[in-house]
Amino acid sequence: MSAKALQRKDYRIALSRPSSFADSELVVEFCDERGALVRRFDFGVLGAPPLMASELALAFRGHLADKSPSVWDATFGPGIRYWLRFLSEREGWAARIESLREVDRALLCEFSGSPMRQCRPGGA
Repeated sequence: MSAKALQRKDYRIALSRPSSFADSELVVEFCDERGALVRRFDFGVLGAPPLMASELALAFRGHLADKSPSVWDATFGPGIRYWLRFLSEREGWAARIESLREVDRALLCEFSGSPMRQCRPGGA
């Protein structure tokens, strides 16, 4: 077997180092195999409600730890910012949603651009 065939992805999640931010749980840091910082994302600067920012940071850290830096950047930049802009433009939604738990199926379908006919009650 070649050395390349034996390489495996490292799925460990580097914990954030203490920072000067009040809510360090809102800061996601990805490190390389030597422990050197590769990218740092601060979810506290996005303007999301604190609980939602914390939930987004946790999901980002958990789901993207093994992805490439370009995926991190695309998800944090256009992806999450677009979601927050979408929420802020929906009359009445911005003031009501403090947590991702409060997002319902209709809102997700609207965000994804899915026709409502595909969003049947009780469907996945």
